[in-house]
Amino acid sequence: MRPFPRRGLDNVRRIYNYRHSRARRTIECAFGVLVGKWSVLKTTLNMLPENAIKMVLSCCVLHNFVRRKEGVSLDNIESNEIDNSWFQMDGNTSATIARPGKQALDICALAVRQGTAN
Repeated sequence: MRPFPRRGLDNVRRIYNYRHSRARRTIECAFGVLVGKWSVLKTTLNMLPENAIKMVLSCCVLHNFVRRKEGVSLDNIESNEIDNSWFQMDGNTSATIARPGKQALDICALAVRQGTAN
């Protein structure tokens, strides 16, 4: 999903863009934590979309398993005791809206045809 263009937004669309941005930031932070733990995610996943989905889900399950074994609880997350030093924003904090590349569109179209996209 893409945010609405910034020109002439009414309040409903402005609120949507704000929530969309926050959700995206949260997802990017969560994925950054996974990348920090599982190096397989540091490079391009050259695999079928359904296998990439399984790979990311497997990393999520393993991540949660390791966190339980290390004794990290959800209370630590809520009190911001987790190290987020891996996440740094560049000087330009304004969102840029770019069109997705042809390869990304092809992958999305394949996922939709196969019924893996929601």
